Amino acid sequence: MAMNKLMQEKTPLKCWKMISFSIVLFTVFLFFIEFIIRIAGLHQLITYRCDPQFGYSPNPLQKQRLLFNHVTINDIGFRSLHNSQTIRKGRIIYVGGDSVTYGDAYVDDKQTFCYLLEKSMSTKSKAPIFVLNAGINNYSVSHIIARCRTQGIPLRPEVMILYIPDTDYMRCTRPMCNVGGIAFPSTNSHLGIITLYRLIANQLLLRYPKYMPKGKTPFPCPSNRSYFEANLLLLSEFLKEYSKQVKIIVVYHPEIVRGSPQEKIPELLSYHFEKIRGVTLENGGLFLDLTPILFDGHTGDYYRDALHLRVKGHEKVANFLITQISKLMNF
Repeated sequence: MAMNKLMQEKTPLKCWKMISFSIVLFTVFLFFIEFIIRIAGLHQLITYRCDPQFGYSPNPLQKQRLLFNHVTINDIGFRSLHNSQTIRKGRIIYVGGDSVTYGDAYVDDKQTFCYLLEKSMSTKSKAPIFVLNAGINNYSVSHIIARCRTQGIPLRPEVMILYIPDTDYMRCTRPMCNVGGIAFPSTNSHLGIITLYRLIANQLLLRYPKYMPKGKTPFPCPSNRSYFEANLLLLSEFLKEYSKQVKIIVVYHPEIVRGSPQEKIPELLSYHFEKIRGVTLENGGLFLDLTPILFDGHTGDYYRDALHLRVKGHEKVANFLITQISKLMNF
């Protein structure tokens, strides 16, 4: 009897020890995961804010690191290593675009074609040259042009590059904002584990949109082919208004086509190409086609998916633009 009573007293104590040990072990595991996340740089993402004039942009003065790649957002929301006071003292090349221009954290600040262009052009000029990377994820033509008007033109650039993939012409025709939504966080969590959870959840929702909360969209500008003509008109009006004031280059960025034959995607892209080229030249812009540059038999070395560029792709684009812009700036 005494033995049984002693055993009954020890059993709850043993259970509490096991529970305590499990809690401690789980806590240590969480700290270890948090440590790994912070080493990888996944604890902090670039955050965004809405803007009434051009939809949305990154919050100023941010830094993100993903492994060895750094993303630096300056005091006026551009991906640049220079602040606005420094930029205004030199000659400016403004580059408007979407995620292809921006580069995301897949490439380091010093690996984007904007930085490579700046580095090379600066060696040819007595005055410093600054290339402003105004690319932002999921921007449409309407976003790009609205930001050019609001932030680009007031900086009085010598050259303005509109780096626009075909997809952007089929996005929304007015600058929309979805900050705080799935793809564009407005704040970061203090815990890397929560940030990583949001990142994974967002990617799963983008991959399986049928599970997305009702009324939510992953991006502010989903594609729609009916938008093409309207966006082309926006480009035309912008060129008419500013092509005599600043040298404007419209760059055509080709995509790797993976559509079915029934959709007649190659024919559609050919039609788009001719229309974009025609509108650019008719309204005083310079049109540059990157297709022969990026589709030279080594396309797989330049693209990391059907649209975005690897480091080698950024280098290829920079080398081509250096030649073209040197002529415009009389080097």
